[in-house]
Amino acid sequence: MNGIQSSIGNINSFEIHVDPIDNYVARIIDVNYTGDDKAADLFQLQVHNTRSTVRSYSLQSQIFPNQSSIIAIGSQAKGGQLGIQNNTMIDFNKEIKDRIIPKKTAGKTDDLDDNNFIVTNSIASIIQLLAVLNSTEPAAVADISNLIAKAKNSLRDIIIYFQTIFDSDGGRRNIIPIQFSFEMDGIGGLIIGNLFRINQDILPKGYKGKTLAQTVTRIAHTLQNNDWTTKIDALNIILDKKRGKFEIGDITSILRQALKNAIDRALPSITSVGGVNAPIGVKLSYSGFTPFPAPKTDIIRDTYEPALNKAFPDFSRGLKTLMAAQVQLEGFKPGTVAYRTNNPGNVSTDTSQSPPKITTFPTLEDGIKAQWNRVLKGALNNTSKIYTSNMTLYDYLYRYAPPPANNPTSYTNFVINYFKTNASIDITATTTLEQINAIK
Repeated sequence: MNGIQSSIGNINSFEIHVDPIDNYVARIIDVNYTGDDKAADLFQLQVHNTRSTVRSYSLQSQIFPNQSSIIAIGSQAKGGQLGIQNNTMIDFNKEIKDRIIPKKTAGKTDDLDDNNFIVTNSIASIIQLLAVLNSTEPAAVADISNLIAKAKNSLRDIIIYFQTIFDSDGGRRNIIPIQFSFEMDGIGGLIIGNLFRINQDILPKGYKGKTLAQTVTRIAHTLQNNDWTTKIDALNIILDKKRGKFEIGDITSILRQALKNAIDRALPSITSVGGVNAPIGVKLSYSGFTPFPAPKTDIIRDTYEPALNKAFPDFSRGLKTLMAAQVQLEGFKPGTVAYRTNNPGNVSTDTSQSPPKITTFPTLEDGIKAQWNRVLKGALNNTSKIYTSNMTLYDYLYRYAPPPANNPTSYTNFVINYFKTNASIDITATTTLEQINAIK
């Protein structure tokens, strides 16, 4: 038997069963049942009611000794972080709260929620990576590596999300094996491998439904004091689910609509003149200037600018204004990570990843120096592989804050209006970094 099992890849587990009721006929039983389960025709055994011939029964989980520790540890991570299989551990501890991580994540299986936050942001991360990879403009290796890491996690989250929706092969991954043992009035004709169901009211909540059955793994008969009893052990088995609810075309249509809705929300800024969506990898043109007041905030005037003047007293007025405008638009204010960490340029900080990557500087002046060293120093000295001194303001900001997460035209217009409102300086989208640096 072992040789046969090995030769066919050990997908079966053969055992010999001799049936004393059927003239001691010997049968080869495949314990790893993979055939047609004929789910619609399964007999339902009545247990613990007035129609039952079952005298006693028990339900016992079949978790091996160390598995409980594996479940407890593995379930602490959020869905997708440790791979698709890790979600089994999360589902085991669904709704359980502890002192360390009070919230467990679990897939949503009731409907197709195309407003799901994870799907929307995951799609945006993948599209942003494709845009950079298909672009003809150079990109920093560190930036590409970061985008690749985010896209890998996003793709995994999307796979998990749709697995939970459409009952894929990963569906019902959270079923812990249980052994159903019972003793009943004597009965013949059963063999190892037979399938049956039991009434739902004695099953735990997670085991109810038409997709679970029991398969016989052990049979024993006893004759004593003119009484015949049969003892049976059975393990739960997941039945193949017939997919009559959705046709392939229906699923494709639902997925297409869900992805379209998510993309529409994730890419509100990827529009060219006329509002037409730009293809991935095609650089968006500047869509025109819109004047509006852009006064500096109190925190820029009272905190950032004094530190900037202290860190770089000899910088030109144009360069200082550009740095202040970017810091204001990036949201430097009390309560933000940038403010708490003295890191106005968010240098080496990424709060979107888990765990967040945070870089802190001892003083605001140190943070401003890091902001200068990160981009503008290399651009104006022409030592950067990405930025150059003859780049236009729009090209510089397009590279600094690329779509789809940002709108380069809006960013450029804010900087232009910031110069006009606060320094009475007129610049345009085509003004170069070198020209801005020359403004005294």
